[in-house]
Amino acid sequence: MRNFSRASWLALAAATVGFAASSSYLTLIGNFGSAIPAYRLNVATGKLDSLGNLADTKTPAWLALSPNGKFLYAVNEQADGVTAYTLDPSGKLTLLNSIKTQGKGPCHAAVDRTGKALFVANYGSGSLESYMLKPDGSIGDRASFIQNEGSSADKSRQKGPHAHSANISPDNRFLILADLGLDKLLVFKIDPATAKLTPNDPPFTSVKPGSGPRHFVFSPDAKHGYVIDEMGNTIIAFDYDKQKGTLHQIQSISTTPDTYKGSDNSTAEIAISPDGKFLYGSNRGVGTIAVYAIDQNTGQLTKVQDAESGGTTIRSFGIDPSGTWVLAGLQEKNQVVEFRRDKKTGKLTLTKTAVDTPTPVCVIFH
Repeated sequence: MRNFSRASWLALAAATVGFAASSSYLTLIGNFGSAIPAYRLNVATGKLDSLGNLADTKTPAWLALSPNGKFLYAVNEQADGVTAYTLDPSGKLTLLNSIKTQGKGPCHAAVDRTGKALFVANYGSGSLESYMLKPDGSIGDRASFIQNEGSSADKSRQKGPHAHSANISPDNRFLILADLGLDKLLVFKIDPATAKLTPNDPPFTSVKPGSGPRHFVFSPDAKHGYVIDEMGNTIIAFDYDKQKGTLHQIQSISTTPDTYKGSDNSTAEIAISPDGKFLYGSNRGVGTIAVYAIDQNTGQLTKVQDAESGGTTIRSFGIDPSGTWVLAGLQEKNQVVEFRRDKKTGKLTLTKTAVDTPTPVCVIFH
């Protein structure tokens, strides 16, 4: 396996997703509605121009792009399915096909870095499945179906497995599945040629009982990984062995402000800035985005800000490829708000720009 420097990984990531320097980005909003709304983000000004609804489809809660940016996959969470589209840079979506998932309540999907495999996490049934992708971008045959088993500490929410996100390693060798119901990060080996998954050895890493791991992200250099815990209101940092696909916990840090003493908060999204220097995690309840500086040697986090959104329920957010803007979905307000990001400090400043869109769940850029 060729050894890549951190700079090489960043360049590869930008190239594979088609994120060259641009004056504007097509911005798509996943939601619990019946269509996929889109906007054009002006990088210089932060202005968002509505492009209307690009496609009608039931509860397109999570959206995933192919590495070349030519295809879009919408997870139809309440319809137990996934829909594939071709995506024109102008914003036009053309339906390719739709499939029914074997598992229930699909909530997250990811395309592997060759563009040949699609992975879907099913929250409702606590399962993971993979599909071959055809050259035209349409979804092909199911290659793997993995049903998780077990429970964890919180009997009201963790009576069974709840797979919440499928996360692909930068070298495309491993998939990390965050399961909220089991308090585990399950690790699978990826066969890109067949889209098949096999359990790694060891097959998982456990987190503190009752944490509820939700979403996971790798550092650009693949030396570290981070999971945001929905129930525990923490972010856990790991050393990651990219040869073995193993995780070793090095830190756990709170997502809530120091002044918060309540019990009604839960976390949602996690993301790392394009330069790999800052990490962000959202809170549903206190309505903040927690901002952390990443120690480039150890991978450990230091909080630098609790950025207020003007709302309470930040289900998800996205950092634009230039690293200038952060768009956050306020679920309770049916609104996406905008922050300007300081690239030197990582801090966020809420702007006056906001757009109305139903029940926003995720934000992606093309």
